[in-house]
Parts: sequence; C-alpha cells; structure tokens
Amino acid sequence: MRTSHLTSLTLVLAALVASSAQAEKPTTNFILVTFDGVRYEDVFQGEDPSLGGVQGQATLPGLLALGATPGAVTLGQRPATEANVSNPYNMSLPAYQSMMAGAVQPCDGNGCGRIGVETVGEHLVGSGLPRTQVAIIASWEKIAYAAESHEGTVFVNAGKEALMDPDTGDSDPEVHAINQDQAKHKPIWPEARFDRYTWAHAKHYLKAHRPRFLFVSFNDSDEWGHLNRYSNYLSALHDFDTWMKELTDTLAGMGDYGKNTVVMITTDHGRGTGHQWTSHGASIADSHWIWMVGKDLSGQNRLAPIATAKHFEHTDIRGWIESLVLEDQAD
Repeated sequence: MRTSHLTSLTLVLAALVASSAQAEKPTTNFILVTFDGVRYEDVFQGEDPSLGGVQGQATLPGLLALGATPGAVTLGQRPATEANVSNPYNMSLPAYQSMMAGAVQPCDGNGCGRIGVETVGEHLVGSGLPRTQVAIIASWEKIAYAAESHEGTVFVNAGKEALMDPDTGDSDPEVHAINQDQAKHKPIWPEARFDRYTWAHAKHYLKAHRPRFLFVSFNDSDEWGHLNRYSNYLSALHDFDTWMKELTDTLAGMGDYGKNTVVMITTDHGRGTGHQWTSHGASIADSHWIWMVGKDLSGQNRLAPIATAKHFEHTDIRGWIESLVLEDQAD
C-alpha cells in the first residue's frame, strides 16, 4: 500500500514538474517585414552606377551586417543561394497573398481583390491567440486583401486610414499625433501613405501590445521605382536600414519578449535592370528574384533549418511563422 502511495506521489510530482516546465517555456514571437519592390542587386551589390549611383556604395549596410551575425540567415545572394516569388506574375498582391496563404493563389494582379482562403494570421487567431496579438500594419492599402479572408479577424491597419488602437482608439497621444501628421502629409501616389508613418505606428504598436505575430509592410521604394526616381529609391532604402536598426534596438530593450523574437525581412518582387528597373511583372526579366534576411534574437539558432536551404520562395514563409509561433502548443 505504501509503495503504491509513493508511486502515485511520484507520478503526481512528475506531472507537476512537466506542467511547470511547459508553463515556463518561452513563446516565440515573429516579426515579418517587407520592402516592396527592392531588388536583390540593390541589397547585395549596392548602388547601381548605371542609374547614377556610386559604385561600391552599400544601400543597406545595417541589414547586411545583421544577416552576418550569429543566429542570422541570408538567402537570395546568387549564385550561392536563390530566392524567387512563388507566383508567375511578379506583382505585389499575388506575392503577398502567397506569403499569407502559404500557397499560390488565383490572383494574377493587384486588382484581384480579397484572398479567399485562411491566412497565417487567421490561423494564429483560430489557434487561440487574441486578435490584438496578430497585427498587420502596412503602407499600401491593398495589403488588407492579403492579410485576411474575413475582414476583422486580425488587427489590420493599411493605407492612408488612421490607426485606431484596439484598446485606446485614437486617444493615445502618440497614436493621435501620428494620425494627424499622416493626414497632413500625403504622398503623390493614391493607394498608400508614406512609410515613416507606417513605421511610427508599427513601433508604437510593438511596444504597447507585444504581438506574437507582427507584419510590417513598407512601400515607398516601389513607388519611387515606378516614377524612375532612383535617388528617392535609395533614400527609401536608407530609411529602411535605419528602421531595422531601430527595430532590433527596440527589441533588445524589451526583456524576454525581445529575446524570444524572430525577425524576417524580405520583398514581394524584384525589378528589371537597366532602363527596365522601373518595372516588374511576368515580362520583365529578373523581377522574379527576391531575397531574405532573418535573425533569431534568442541566440538559440531557431533559423538553422532555413540557413541550410539553398532556395527560398514566398510560400515557405507561412510554415516558418506557424512552426515557431505555435511551437509551444505543438508540444
């Protein structure tokens, strides 16, 4: 009887220890960032002399330095590794839908409308994450058509609309100030706001809500590219580089949350070369090439399986997000 009692006690204690270990296991957060229409050549080869750039001048030195640190991975630096869009159109909305769905969608251009299948964000909410913990903040308004198949499932702020915080609306002084400034300074393109407001909103949301999944999408680069304004395009890339440093610095100051965050940075499509650098699409050579830089801030090298890959494409992203964000639920 005593032996049976001790055995039962041992089993109970073992269960409590296992339960405690499970409860203390840190969760993984995932931040996805996209630079719209940024060529792999611009990332890895620097400024383009044929377009008036300075030979050998890096466009994203901070990003490249981040990709070279322990726990980081860089893909798309041909010929060592290759990365490309998953759809055949080399256009923005089909690419973003591929990322969010994890599969190529029947979307052949930027006018195809809302995605028709469950997205990664919707799956995360359906798996138990609160809506505020799954956020998409984007400069281009049509990112909303890739973020969710059922509007309102996840938190989305895209385009020129003011951001209404899910808890405080516009009453937070910082959010209100960003919204006011954004409304005063509108770009010449019709479907997006300036990226500086997207970044300001995203950084504030990150600190206020500590989301498990945050998707931040920048757009200025593609707009300046289409307008054939290379110097403005370079300025956009320099802004991105500065903001990614701000992102990693912010995370470094957020304790365990920051230490358990994975950051992944990529693009939706490339661009042509020479006089075709202003364009992208199925008929534009090389615009299907993309790139990716990822960093596991925990130092646990959770991106190791990705680092061994020689090929990357948009449809890979959803699986990586879900495997990391939901890994504690899979045990």
